[in-house]
Amino acid sequence: MRLVLIRHGEAVAGVENIAGGAEGCRGLTEKGRDEARRLHERLARTGEVQPDAWFVSTLPRAIETAEIVFPDADITRGDAYCEMVPGECDGMPREEARNRYAPEVDGPDEPMSPGGESQRQFNARVAAAVDDLAACHDGREVVVVTHGGFVWGTLHHMFGEMNIAAPANASLTVVRRDGNHGWQLERYNDHAHLFS
Repeated sequence: MRLVLIRHGEAVAGVENIAGGAEGCRGLTEKGRDEARRLHERLARTGEVQPDAWFVSTLPRAIETAEIVFPDADITRGDAYCEMVPGECDGMPREEARNRYAPEVDGPDEPMSPGGESQRQFNARVAAAVDDLAACHDGREVVVVTHGGFVWGTLHHMFGEMNIAAPANASLTVVRRDGNHGWQLERYNDHAHLFS
């Protein structure tokens, strides 16, 4: 199986430093749409990604990216591929959320705010989503248009703790499982198309 993870383009919530869950996500910036177009052009030109199935987070920034990069694809939406659920602070400026909830946030079992996911819950969700994709699509190529946290969580699930920078907007991360050799990292944070 070949799993291609694409992080969404630059998001309004990221630029405005808003907790961007289902309430706070307002899609891509114009720069983000341009990043997605550049990735679409690269993949159309190179043919390096030939998926058998497409999946996308249910958050607007990921959906918008997927629709630009793969305009003709039949893309399945799923909450499993979303960023960590922020809880009550969804839609708040991050500084305000930190001021209001930071004293209560300590450790892997505490959510960002009430009603949100803890780091441990998020990691378990990502691991289950990846394992399900692997079980259902063995021997195939699958694309997931998702978020930086999901990309990191996938690699953490496959390879354990990794000291890596966050993936760039509209970047490709590719992992491959070949026979009994387990998962292998083919590439991480490939965003060369943003420099051409």
